[in-house]
Amino acid sequence: MKLILRFIKPYWKLFTLTCILIIVDVAGALYIPTLIAQMMNEGTAQSTLQDLYMTGIQIVIASVISGAGAILGAWSCSQLSSRVCKDIRDALYKKSLKLSIL
Repeated sequence: MKLILRFIKPYWKLFTLTCILIIVDVAGALYIPTLIAQMMNEGTAQSTLQDLYMTGIQIVIASVISGAGAILGAWSCSQLSSRVCKDIRDALYKKSLKLSIL
């Protein structure tokens, strides 16, 4: 773990952004079923159509935010992993050059 943390340390901002975006994605994905259950309860409790529309709008907003978090989280994760892997390859190459006979 210390080895990986050594390579992630220069990219701590991107790592933090990735974690936040993944949390937004998961929170949105968990919030949508709660809103759907609320909509079903409102539908059986003789609520007004306006209440159902407002819950539907909340579902759409949560879906858009969750989707944006998923897309941006995947992009930032790919950027982070490519940068960290590049640094690991460079470190491995430099280490192998130190071990060479030449």
